[in-house]
Amino acid sequence: MTTTAPHPMLRPTRVGFGAWLGRFHRQLVADTPALREYRARPFEHAAVMAPGRMIDKAEEMLQTWRGNDNSGAPRPVSALPIMLVAFGREVMPLSADAGRPIAHATHIAIPGDPKGRMFKLRTIALEVRTQVVIAAADDLTAGSIAAQLHLWASAYRSFKARFLLAGIVTEWPVTMQTPDIMSVSVPIGVNNLTVLAADFALRPTVPLLSHPEGDEADADGLGAGTEMDPHGYQVLQRVDGASFGGDPDAPEPLATWTTGEMAP
Repeated sequence: MTTTAPHPMLRPTRVGFGAWLGRFHRQLVADTPALREYRARPFEHAAVMAPGRMIDKAEEMLQTWRGNDNSGAPRPVSALPIMLVAFGREVMPLSADAGRPIAHATHIAIPGDPKGRMFKLRTIALEVRTQVVIAAADDLTAGSIAAQLHLWASAYRSFKARFLLAGIVTEWPVTMQTPDIMSVSVPIGVNNLTVLAADFALRPTVPLLSHPEGDEADADGLGAGTEMDPHGYQVLQRVDGASFGGDPDAPEPLATWTTGEMAP
């Protein structure tokens, strides 16, 4: 038996959070000139990922951002305002009381699988600390972005993370522990610059899919034997009623199962 993990388990959560933040950026209401310019930018020039939770390294991250401009555009793509996104390195598994992990392997069929294979699934419930730092040249713009981010998180408290299971894209929920975000001032010793930090606690459900190897007796042989196209487990397709004490002379079976129930 092999457990399929074709990607680091936290990457889909990070990508999903980036997409969630991108939707927030597109719907911003521009109430300052700087925010009007900020909303008009492509999202890749409006937010950047930073290594680790960097509340204590905000100045270093901002200096790196503002000095990293090779576009040659009249207005630097590293101009303020900007959102810096960081994910904590510590990842905590949640208890059964706080999350809903599937600790014992459960037989499942993936919706949309054209081969109708049966696999085994477990899930992990995690908590990932995430931080969004908002930096702007004026306090009105920084405060507006932070307030609108608070409102957005209150309205949209979850998003989807996409995982590849047996080569099929599946979506799994990521919730936020508390949608109310506290933004605090971060003094970094730079004049004419306002920096606010918002902490998130993301709670993703991470799937772990198991399947038999090609030479195992319970492999159904429907796949190619690869991580992206594995074999499934054999399933019970048909049982005649005579096996359950029915009349052996009956012309037709008394019962037929075709639901993919697992064979003993």
